Amino acid sequence: MSKTAPTYPAPRTADKDDVAEQTVGARHAPARGKSVTILHNAASGTGGRADVATAISDALTRAGHTPRVLSLKGNVDQGPIDLDAVVRTSDLLVIAGGDGTVHHTLGALMSGPSPVYHFPLGTENLFSREFRTDRRPATLVGAMERWTVRACDVGECNGRPFAIMMSVGFDACVVERVAAERRGGITKIAYVRAAMKELLRPRTPMLTVEVDGRRVIDGRSGLLVVANSRQYAARLDPARDADMQDGSLDVVFYPHRSRIGLVRWLMATAAGLHTAMPGLIRARGKSIAIRATEKFPCQMDGEAVGSFDAFEVRARPGAIRVLDARVSGS
Repeated sequence: MSKTAPTYPAPRTADKDDVAEQTVGARHAPARGKSVTILHNAASGTGGRADVATAISDALTRAGHTPRVLSLKGNVDQGPIDLDAVVRTSDLLVIAGGDGTVHHTLGALMSGPSPVYHFPLGTENLFSREFRTDRRPATLVGAMERWTVRACDVGECNGRPFAIMMSVGFDACVVERVAAERRGGITKIAYVRAAMKELLRPRTPMLTVEVDGRRVIDGRSGLLVVANSRQYAARLDPARDADMQDGSLDVVFYPHRSRIGLVRWLMATAAGLHTAMPGLIRARGKSIAIRATEKFPCQMDGEAVGSFDAFEVRARPGAIRVLDARVSGS
């Protein structure tokens, strides 16, 4: 993947109809006759089957909607997919894929009016977990009946948007290893193998971090996570108070110099005890400036995006619209 980040458009300005849809827990008239584009990525996770998209399409047709299925890989007949045009011409974009598929469509989602629904086919499916979607077409149909659309924040690092989080440190190195060895679909075993290899000779960045102009980390080694969502791989969830609608990003820094120190933090996080341990650094803000003493791998939403020694991160409030599957009060 190129290390030169693309430029993405500014989020669209919400109109009066959008404001009504953004109301948390709002109930709306059943959404009938919607134009729905199903963006199917068969390479997600262990590889989604073509009949998954067909099942989604059939369920939507029975519910009175007008679906069409597009493959992210494209084909000889349909040619390359113009995601911007898809978002402009659809009432709803259903992403049948993993978190990486969501990640790569963020630019188009930020520039168009369509809300997005994640039909999870990936390895972790963190975006899906946030909005309680699942692999049942009936859940999608039910969400469309309620039509609760939420304006959600997006993070941006060096001009590239992310939905869930970005990080610099151990987990980014693991993601880099998985990407380098990938030959098709990915299983959780691939991440375990990569993590064990990285633990044998862990790479640790030396970082200085400023949040909204205030220095919170000054030349310390460790693992840094900047989270837009509370969700994280393997349910480690380091930023459990992160909110995709608060207009800010949550910063969590695990200081460590050794393998033992890293493992200690990972175990504490898995047990949900890390926030009570001395040494953990947490902050929240809209703008985060990160400097490393050398170029270091970075990951966003579980995607390896290259190595950098400077990271400019900011929150983009209300940049995308999400069709929420959560029932009011749940």
